[in-house]
Amino acid sequence: MDQFVIIRSLMADSLSSQPTSAGATGASAAQPGWWGRQTLLTKLLLISVTLLLLSGYLVSRDMNRLAPDFDGATGWINSAPLQPGDLNGKVVLVDFWTLSCINCIRTFPYLKAWDEKYRDQGLVIVGVHTPEFAFEQSPDRVKDAAARFGLRYPIALDNNRAIWNGFANHWWPHKYLLDGTKKIRYEWMGEGQYDDIERAIQQLLSEGRSSPAPQNRTAVSGEPVDPKKLGTPELYFGYGFVPDGSVFALGNQTTGDLTNQTITYTLPEETAMAENLFYLAGPWTLKEEKAELDRDAEGQIALSYEAKAVHMVAEQPGRTAPVYVLRDGRFLEPAIAGADIRFDAQGRSFVNIGEGRMYRLINDPAGYGRHRIVLKPSEKGFAIYTLTFG
Repeated sequence: MDQFVIIRSLMADSLSSQPTSAGATGASAAQPGWWGRQTLLTKLLLISVTLLLLSGYLVSRDMNRLAPDFDGATGWINSAPLQPGDLNGKVVLVDFWTLSCINCIRTFPYLKAWDEKYRDQGLVIVGVHTPEFAFEQSPDRVKDAAARFGLRYPIALDNNRAIWNGFANHWWPHKYLLDGTKKIRYEWMGEGQYDDIERAIQQLLSEGRSSPAPQNRTAVSGEPVDPKKLGTPELYFGYGFVPDGSVFALGNQTTGDLTNQTITYTLPEETAMAENLFYLAGPWTLKEEKAELDRDAEGQIALSYEAKAVHMVAEQPGRTAPVYVLRDGRFLEPAIAGADIRFDAQGRSFVNIGEGRMYRLINDPAGYGRHRIVLKPSEKGFAIYTLTFG
């Protein structure tokens, strides 16, 4: 069994439409979050209940229900609009994704390999791009992302979440496997389980045919992640992603309503910074989806994280501007620099931020560890949406 990494969730589809005041929590660096205040027994009980609920959800799903059509698509990439009759008799793998989601991106090598191997045998992969952030609604950006990731199969643009709702979906990535009669026979949430998915594809391709599909597994060079060693969760910078009653991940919050107001933050002493919370310095405005640098001035984002790789979803609207990146008080060495890192004449590591997308900052071949990252943007309008880890 492959590893299974849980996924980006829309959190009951309510967070982005029901923003919560970040200032209501009033958390400080010295105060642990809600999870940190729980006893070990309570944590184990909560994890057990969550797993039971998830298992119940999967068992309760009707694996033979008819899949909805793609009528609600707001556009198509790599294909003319797929009509209901176009997929009759085909085995269809539907993949919900969004262009800045690292969990989705890490599944693409497998999807591309299956598309190449089984396309001529009757498999049709249909990507459904359902945006998480407003900047992801641009068809041109999705088209560019599809080209950058090498996705050749049809992609439905789902800006109104019509297809998402038709499938009763809640996660990125989420894959549904349909048989030739359009019945949903299998589904998988998140990363991993690649052998199981390919085995199911082969099974459905072989049904009712005299010659079986190949039974060997496709060799794919993926981007493995060990969730047991990953000590920092995805961190959202927008208050719209903070559920009621939870603690916003901003470590140096001030009291009162922080939403849509420019506040000049100051970093506390490093010894006073809690793990897995981000800290701001400089003039920032917290918005529903992002934190935005309010004027041309050096801002800072500091975080103690545990991972081997760090990714940032960010944008600098209308232009490109550098954000300097340091780890453990030093600029990055080339050996640990992510794919988007560049070096100036003084050897300082930076990433050029332009269009909204995911930027790869750190990829440490030494593996997982606890480190402190500092990001230094300096131009007004820089916006950060999330930090994700691998």
